[in-house]
Amino acid sequence: MLGAAALLTAVLLTAWPPVGQAQDGSLSLSGRVVRLTIDGERAVAGERVVLHRVSAREAGPVDSVLTDARGHYAFRVATPDTLAMFLASARYAGIAYFAPPAQAGQDAPPPGEIVVFDTTSRDVPLRVQGR
Repeated sequence: MLGAAALLTAVLLTAWPPVGQAQDGSLSLSGRVVRLTIDGERAVAGERVVLHRVSAREAGPVDSVLTDARGHYAFRVATPDTLAMFLASARYAGIAYFAPPAQAGQDAPPPGEIVVFDTTSRDVPLRVQGR
C-alpha cells in the first residue's frame, strides 16, 4: 500500500505546475480569490486563504492569510520541500475551494486564482408534499 501511495505521489508531482522560487531558495505563491456572478468576477476581500503542503511523508496546513481589498493573497515559505506540492484553499459559504496545486523547485509560478461561487444567496421555497 505504501508503495502505491509513493508511486501515485511521484506521478502527481510531475504533472502539476511549479511555483516561483526566489534566489534565496524561498518559495512564493500568490493569487486572488474571486466570486463569479452574472455581472462577471468580483474580488472577495477578507477571505482566509490557507496554504497546505502535501508530501509522501506528511500533509497539512503551513500558513494562512486574509485576502486584501482586491482579493489578493501571497505566501512565502522560507525552506520549501522540493518534493512536496502546495495547495491554497479558501472556504466560502461553508464550501472549500482550491487553487491549482503547485510544486517547488521550478521557475514559472502557476495562476493561484481561487474561484468561489455563491450557492445560497436566494431563498429557495420548499413545499412539503407528504410525510
